[in-house]
Amino acid sequence: MAEYVQLGAVKTWYDEHGEGEPLVVFSDDDLMTLSHAVQMYDALPDAELAVVSGTSYFLTQEKADLVNKIVLDFLTQEPVPTIAAIRRAPRL
Repeated sequence: MAEYVQLGAVKTWYDEHGEGEPLVVFSDDDLMTLSHAVQMYDALPDAELAVVSGTSYFLTQEKADLVNKIVLDFLTQEPVPTIAAIRRAPRL
């Protein structure tokens, strides 16, 4: 299973091309498991994670309106200041 998650390739691409924070979007019923999603999320230190429940590999078709809202909000809105951030805590 691990061969499907090419974390090195994702991380390398992000290091070379990434500007801003990446968004990791996953379904909850796919060959790519939620543990794979967390591995990818963990490999990208400034990433945000969205899990679209009740979807499979075809989440963009199964819940198109929700996926579009998630992506558009991510691209057009400022990050929400979290109250008790651990992962995205301000760096000193």
